[in-house]
Amino acid sequence: MAQLVLHLRRMYGQDTPLMIRTRQHRGRNEHGGALKIAQLDQSVRTVARDLDVKLFSWGDKLEGWLE
Repeated sequence: MAQLVLHLRRMYGQDTPLMIRTRQHRGRNEHGGALKIAQLDQSVRTVARDLDVKLFSWGDKLEGWLE
């Protein structure tokens, strides 16, 4: 994710606004899927904070809606 953000900034400039969308829970939790999504979300949030990218908290708004 960090490499993608840096690449986009090289292509479009430092002043181009970027947002990263937060996670969305899946309807099923097979093979630890929910844990994997949560771990990925934590990593993306850290990258966003470190690179000063805003979060589009879509996943937070859908919390509890599985269908």
